[in-house]
Amino acid sequence: MRLVIAGAVALMLMLLILGGGSMYAQAACPDLSGRYVMQYEDGRVYVTIAQSRCEAMQLDTRSQYLHEPVVVGRHKLRLDGEFREDTGWNGSTSKQLTATNLRNGVLEIVTKPAKPDDARAITWQVQFRKLDDGDLCQITKDVFDRRRRAALIRGTSADAEAIAAARSETVCGG
Repeated sequence: MRLVIAGAVALMLMLLILGGGSMYAQAACPDLSGRYVMQYEDGRVYVTIAQSRCEAMQLDTRSQYLHEPVVVGRHKLRLDGEFREDTGWNGSTSKQLTATNLRNGVLEIVTKPAKPDDARAITWQVQFRKLDDGDLCQITKDVFDRRRRAALIRGTSADAEAIAAARSETVCGG
């Protein structure tokens, strides 16, 4: 009887340990899949993320600004921090090198020119973390010293998009 109870206790402890480990893994590597919007004074940026575990993600972007053509981009990214060839970002037609990490709950994207004069020259770097409400908060401040919010679009209606766009204008913490 003691052996059965000791076995049951050991099994429960193992489940608690494994369960806690998976909760840590979820916090360290949250699933960022979804459709997001960032509202700016003169337009919007839409980002769709399709994440494969903690290994890779596809990031589709669509920028729509007043009096400008719509700019789309697709980036297939491995989440290992290594620089790899990539298409241009933010409307650039030049080839880029992009390194992407998803570590400790923070998504970091770093880009630089594929053929830089200076190998240390970084075109840009951004970090986001997932908020409790599902939105993404930009940890690195933008040129206006703000932390931008990429608001998760909940639903498929125009209202859902408008609500998310308005929410994206609220500054989030770091």
